[in-house]
Amino acid sequence: MSLGVPVISADIGAVREMVGQFALLADPKKPETAEPLLYQAAKKRVPAEQLRKGMAHAKEFTWAKTAAKTVDSIIDFVQTHKPKREQV
Repeated sequence: MSLGVPVISADIGAVREMVGQFALLADPKKPETAEPLLYQAAKKRVPAEQLRKGMAHAKEFTWAKTAAKTVDSIIDFVQTHKPKREQV
């Protein structure tokens, strides 16, 4: 996607959320749904605007942002799950 080429992916929860409307999604329980998508991508029948928006969308995903979100999640978890000390 970041290279401006069509992306074909399984239409499942987290993947669908990540690729948004910028990928061609196939039903993972029906492999035959991928065939027309492969043909569409191979014949360059994916709208240029969709590819441009996909490239912009892909730029939102960087290792730095992923690391920062991971650290934030860990800090949030630790702060909300502080161990309770027994009183002596």
